[in-house]
Amino acid sequence: MLVFEVGFLLAGVLLPLALVHRWGRIWPGWVPLLAGRRIPPALLLVPAAVFAVGLVGYFGVGLVDLAVETVTGTFDPGDGRFPLGFFWVAEPAYWVWGWGLGVAALSFRTRTRPVCPGCGR
Repeated sequence: MLVFEVGFLLAGVLLPLALVHRWGRIWPGWVPLLAGRRIPPALLLVPAAVFAVGLVGYFGVGLVDLAVETVTGTFDPGDGRFPLGFFWVAEPAYWVWGWGLGVAALSFRTRTRPVCPGCGR
């Protein structure tokens, strides 16, 4: 569970910011020995792709399951701490979060890819 929570924290805060800010391409000045050097794109793209696919897949399946349980009336609230409406807000939010992370990763890849020797783009 701890690994899951740390992954959510990194995927939700640090990784999206690194994909869209300058410090995601160049190590910040406060990082000893690496300050000012280029960050390898794969260092951000691999975790971004893994978390994006994981979030979209996991919560996509959860949304389908939630829809079926809602329609058939078989929703089990477990210990009853959270009502059905909570899940209808939380699950789509995580699903959209996964798509947003994927879009940010694709944008980062487009901005950091090497120049094509054939066409120069």
